[in-house]
Amino acid sequence: MQTVLLHDVFSGLILEDEPAYVVTRDVLYADDTLLVSRHPSNVQAILNKIVSEGAKYGLEMNWDKTVQMQVSLCGAVTRPCGAAIKCVREAVYLGGLITCDGRATREISRRLGESSRTFDQLQQVWKHAAITTRRKIEIYKYCVVASYCILLTPCGLCRWTVAGLMLFTAAA
Repeated sequence: MQTVLLHDVFSGLILEDEPAYVVTRDVLYADDTLLVSRHPSNVQAILNKIVSEGAKYGLEMNWDKTVQMQVSLCGAVTRPCGAAIKCVREAVYLGGLITCDGRATREISRRLGESSRTFDQLQQVWKHAAITTRRKIEIYKYCVVASYCILLTPCGLCRWTVAGLMLFTAAA
């Protein structure tokens, strides 16, 4: 339904051109939508049309969950009625932390903390279960390492951060 809605939204919508680094104006997953633009006026136009087109399908925005994040520019986006939309410096989207400064350090720390907690929980299970060392290593790779390894490619990690990840792996 959301794909059809956004098709209707973008039909006939005239927007300012985006720079080459903006590769898409929207990211959809289930009922979550991320709108991206260099121009606040584009986001405003898209949002207004989402609200009006959504009403035709009987859909409403959940304004309590709607936030805006300004990255390297100023320009507020509002609800169609003119009311302010909460402005945040960071937000979790599809399980990943997005920050307005574009740095991945906080997300890496968050993922390492989650991985550490998972490892601690696994150790408690392993104390009471007859699981071979080989199986423990497999479980560790899938449950602990995988939670932070997915960050390596999109974040463009610097050397010291990768070294920190390797230290975590060695220590865990």
